[in-house]
Formats: sequence, structure tokens, C-alpha cells
Amino acid sequence: MTQSWPEAPLKAITTKIGSGATPRGGKESYAAEGIALIRSMNVYDMSFNWDNLARIGDEQAKQLDNVVVQVDDVLLNITGASVARCCKVPSSALPARVNQHVAIIRGHKDKVSPLYLMYYLTSPLGKNRLLSLAQGGATREALTKGTLEEFSLPLPPLPIQRKIATVLSAYDDLIENNTRRVQVLEEMARALYREWFVEYRFPGHDTAEFVEDEHGRMPEGWERGTFSDAAVVFSTTLNPAHFPEEEFEHFSLPAFDEGQRPVVELGEMIKSSKNRVPKNCVLLPKLNPRIPRVWLPPASMGSRQIASTEFLPLLPARGYSKYWLYCLCSAPELLERLAAMASGTSSSHQRISPKGLAILPLVLPPEKVVQRFTEVVAPALELTSALRQRNANLRRTRDLLLPRLVSGELDVSALDVRGLGLEAIGAEVEEEAVA
Repeated sequence: MTQSWPEAPLKAITTKIGSGATPRGGKESYAAEGIALIRSMNVYDMSFNWDNLARIGDEQAKQLDNVVVQVDDVLLNITGASVARCCKVPSSALPARVNQHVAIIRGHKDKVSPLYLMYYLTSPLGKNRLLSLAQGGATREALTKGTLEEFSLPLPPLPIQRKIATVLSAYDDLIENNTRRVQVLEEMARALYREWFVEYRFPGHDTAEFVEDEHGRMPEGWERGTFSDAAVVFSTTLNPAHFPEEEFEHFSLPAFDEGQRPVVELGEMIKSSKNRVPKNCVLLPKLNPRIPRVWLPPASMGSRQIASTEFLPLLPARGYSKYWLYCLCSAPELLERLAAMASGTSSSHQRISPKGLAILPLVLPPEKVVQRFTEVVAPALELTSALRQRNANLRRTRDLLLPRLVSGELDVSALDVRGLGLEAIGAEVEEEAVA
């Protein structure tokens, strides 16, 4: 039975709602080290994105002393395409400030759990209400301070709020742990690639002969060639709209940014032609190659796989492997070269051309070195795919529970969550859900 909880506006249960500003000088004023400046690109639903976290100096930070981020603050994007995205700040990001696109929502500790507040704002009910309010902006999507102050939400007793937060955060903690494992495994693969194929410290390098020509030094037996010698572009397309009832696994740039999991969509929902994704391929983004969005697609879950035309599906040439190709395309050295050859109408819309990619000079290792490298990194990279799939399943379960918990449909008042792990909590909650 759905419980009825009293509602309260945010202004009644918070001690601060406010956004900051961009320091004078804009991006040019950012520092290599210093205090974090949290921007909308760092705030995702229920997760904090560390990529491109800006830093500012002490003097700039003083100008933003009215938006000092504190432990347990909830962050909410208030403008633009990412409006209404929401997360709790990780303590490891502090000290920090926010810019004008992010609002701090600081709950009163005796009235609202910060995690419950975040989960309600990211639930379908809370999110849809915020998006509806944001659509009322005069020129673009925006949430004003006044709008947020009057935004109301159901407020169960604090012990119930904390139990709801404990159940949902158990899923998030496991997702975060898996994500860290993925990062470690991928960094190991990238480091090994750099050691073997950039620094030439491959097994047996100490006894290898090296040759030198007008292009530089390389091991004897390695060859100079072009990218087309290492990989070919798979250029078959299809229009999913011609198969309206068929489900497709859709690889897109937003799906990559949201956790590298393809979105399963009906053909009727996809309005333009897409690239086919063949087995054993690597997806290399054409758009803004400075942003590392190289994708090693997992095995199909049973549906046909398609990709945005902003991705180039690459198949490794004979003698190479998708794992070596993935590490090649993920290497900072290659991404820098791709960024240098990209062109476009603005700095935010730079693209590489398939023709330009094909003639990019490369040093090509012997097949036996690639094979040995593949034997080492393939298990690690396959594990990253498994961990991402595990995270997708965890998110799916969490997202099914979320609206039922914050609406009171699932009663957790009798649930004892002290010392319980995810499996025990999940079993108890699912038993309640079935009942």
C-alpha cells in the first residue's frame, strides 16, 4: 500500500540554494592545480564525472566564497541541455566551488537526508517535474532559485529517508566499485600498450636491433605503413525506421557518456540511418577526437547492433586484433594526431575524415608481438565489458526500485539495513515488492 507522506518545499528543508559564476577570464583562467570548479559537465544523475574537472587558484576561489561546496551537498544542473541532472558531491572533490550552471542544494541535517533528496530529484517523478519547470524559461531551459525554493517533495520521517537511501546507495556503491575496477583495468592496458608500442619496451627489446630512417627510430622487423594497413572502415549502413518493431542496440555519443552501454530502442524511435556494428570491431568517434570516446562494443545481447554515424566502425586488418586496435585508438599519442587533422566550423564540432584517417602514418609491429600483447590484455578488456554489463543490470534494478521507494509504494519501515550487504538488502526489498 502506498504511504502518504507530507510534502515540504525545498526552502523549508534546506539551508542553502545557490549557484556560482565563471571566474573572470573564462577557460583561459583555469589552473593546472588548485580548487575544483564544478561545471555542468561534471554533474550526472547519481554520479560525479571527473573528466574535465576545472581548477582555479585561491584568488579566483575567493570571488566565489558564496558558493563553497560542502560535504553532503547535492548538486543540480540548472541550465542548458543537461538541466535537472543531479548528484551528491563526492568528498574527494573538495575543496570546490560551482559555476553559474550548477546549483548547490544543502539540506538541513535534521530535516532531510542528502541521499534521499538526490534520489527523489533523480526519480522519474522528480526529474519530470523539474524538466517541466525548466521548459518555462524565456529563452532556454533553466531552473531559477525561486523555482527551486518552491519545489516541493514528499518528506517521510528521517529514519525512513535513511533506509531508502541505504537501499539505493548499496546499488550505487557496487556500481562505483565496478567502475573503479574498469578504470584500473583499462589504464593497465593503455600503460602496457605505451610500453610495448610507443616506448618499444616489448618482450625481447633488450636484444632487438633498431633501425633509423628519416622518420625516426624503430625496431628491426617492424614496418612503416598507414592506418589502413592496421584497420578498415566497415561502411555498411541501415535505416532502423524500416524495421519499426525490431529492437536495436544503439551505440551513440550520449550512451557512451552515460556509462558506455548501448541503448535498446525500437526501430520506429530511431529517425535516421545508422552504421552497422560488426563483430570484433572498434568504434572510433569522428566528432571531437580530443575527447576520448573510443568504444570496444560488447557482444550483442541478441539484437542487431547499430552506431551513430559520428562513429567509424573499424575492423582490424589481418594479423591484428580488436584489443590491440582499441588500445591504438585510445592512445593519447594517436588522439592528439587525430585532433590535429580534424576540421570543422567551430572548435566544438571538429571532425576527422575517413580518407584522412586511412593515410595516417603508423609504425606497424609484427604479428607475433601483437598476438602476445593480445594474450595479455584480452582477459582484462573482456572483464571490463562484463563489469559494464553488471553495472547496467544494477542500474536497471536500482531504477526500478527508485520510484517505488520514494513514492512510498514499497514500505521499508520494518527493514533492518544495519550491516546488510546488497544481496541481503535486495532480497528483502524484492520480497516486499512481490508482497
